[in-house]
Amino acid sequence: MRSRFSRRALLRASALGVGAWGLAKSVFAGPGDREFQLSLNERSLQRALSSGRVDHLDLAKTARTLCDLPAVEYVSHFFADRAQDEAYLKDMNKRAAEYNVRQLLIVVHGEGRLGAPNPGDRKKAVSNHRKWLVAAEALGCHSIEVDTHSEGTPEEQLGRVAEGLAALCEDADKHHINVLAGCRSRPSRDAGWLLQVIRKAGHSACGALPSFAGLAASQRDEDIAALLKLAKGMSADARDFDAQGRETQIDFFRIVSAIVSNGYRGYVGIAYQGGELGELEGILATKTLLETARRFSE
Repeated sequence: MRSRFSRRALLRASALGVGAWGLAKSVFAGPGDREFQLSLNERSLQRALSSGRVDHLDLAKTARTLCDLPAVEYVSHFFADRAQDEAYLKDMNKRAAEYNVRQLLIVVHGEGRLGAPNPGDRKKAVSNHRKWLVAAEALGCHSIEVDTHSEGTPEEQLGRVAEGLAALCEDADKHHINVLAGCRSRPSRDAGWLLQVIRKAGHSACGALPSFAGLAASQRDEDIAALLKLAKGMSADARDFDAQGRETQIDFFRIVSAIVSNGYRGYVGIAYQGGELGELEGILATKTLLETARRFSE
C-alpha cells in the first residue's frame, strides 16, 4: 500500500516550522560528521500504519520523500510475522537502498521481559529476542532496543535486568549486533539507574538508548553525561508544541545541549506521539525543533 499524506498536511507542517523559528554497521552518523543526525522512528507513524494508510515497507520512502530524513528505526510489532521471512527482509533492504536510507535498529516489543522476576521467564525472553538479532543483522542494523521493565524495588530490578541483558548480549555478539537498554518506564527513565544496569551487565555489546523524556526526568548532570557516553541511539520524544514551536513538556534545548557537549554523534530518532497535530505534521515539527536546538548548541 502506498503512503498517503495530504498536501495540506505538508503545507501546515512547513508553516509551523517557519512560523515558530523564522528560519550500516556503524552506530555513528558517518566519518567526519561533527553533529548528531536525525532519523525517523516508526512509532511516529503508529496510527497511519495501524490503519493501513501507510505500509511498513514504505517507511524508508516516507522518511526520505516526505520528511527528508536519511535513516529509519523499525518497531518489531509492525512486521512481527515477517521477522524470519528472508524474502520480506530482502524487500526491506531493497526499498531502503532505493531511497538511500540507513536502517539503524529495531525496537523490540512483546517478546517477554528480560528482567522478569522468574528466571525461567527471563530465559524464555532471551530466546524470544534471538530472531530479532538475526533480522537486525540481515537488515544491516547496528542494534536492537529492548525493554528494561521488571517488578520489585529498583535494586531488585537492576540485578534481573542486567542478567537478562548480559545473556542476550552473548547471542548478539554472534550477529555483530548491539543490545540497547531503553528508557520506556520507571526506573529506567532515571539515567543513574540505567547506567548501573549497563555497567552490571558488563558486556561490550550492551549500550543505552536514552529518551529525551528520560533525560529530562534525570536530576544529576553527571549521570546524564556518563549515560550519553554509552549511548548508541537516542529517542526524541515529542507530543505537543506551543505557539513558538517548543515541546510543552520537555526542554529540547537543554537536552540537545547535553548531547552536543558530551560528544554524541549518533542518530537521534524522531518519536512523535502527540494527538494535536497529524503524524506527519508532528514529525516535521519535531524535526524543526531538533534542528533549531542543534544550531543554538553549536
